[in-house]
Amino acid sequence: MFETVFILERRYGRPKDQIRAALLPLLELPGVAIAGKRGLRRVFELYADLHLPFADAHHAVYMEHLKLTKIATFDKDFDRIPGITRIAL
Repeated sequence: MFETVFILERRYGRPKDQIRAALLPLLELPGVAIAGKRGLRRVFELYADLHLPFADAHHAVYMEHLKLTKIATFDKDFDRIPGITRIAL
């Protein structure tokens, strides 16, 4: 999923909302088996709605899953994610 998002965004210049609209229906196909499929829906939500990098959105959803609320990072993108407090390095 990461590679597909990366290629669509960087190589083809597609906006995040279009990438989400194109890839979310693929997750709904019954024959598609992807680990963390349910969490990917939330990843796409953060990615498109908060304009986060896909990897940051993925980390945020994993943090939600683990019930973590703080992250130590230089990455200011995490400041935009509700429920997560960034500890600046």
